[in-house]
Amino acid sequence: MNAGLGTVFRKTLSVARVTAGILALALGCVGLLLPVVPQVPFFVAGFVLLAPNVPWLRRCVAWLRLRYPQIGRRISRFTRGHKRGSDFRSTSGCE
Repeated sequence: MNAGLGTVFRKTLSVARVTAGILALALGCVGLLLPVVPQVPFFVAGFVLLAPNVPWLRRCVAWLRLRYPQIGRRISRFTRGHKRGSDFRSTSGCE
């Protein structure tokens, strides 16, 4: 019975992560139109949140981690504990 609860929790967490990622991308788009709202942090947050579920974003985040190690450490701290999030270490780049 506990295994079923774990599966439900993981699916709920995945849906929440995708929802938060889409919301962050939407706020980034609003930031493109309104100069008061910063767009770059929202786009980066949206990409990082959606990367475990979208293959081309996963490759872009992997490239970002390899190209800029300081940002890669922050992404690692953010994604720690998420099983698919640890897959960012692939060597294929997003170029």
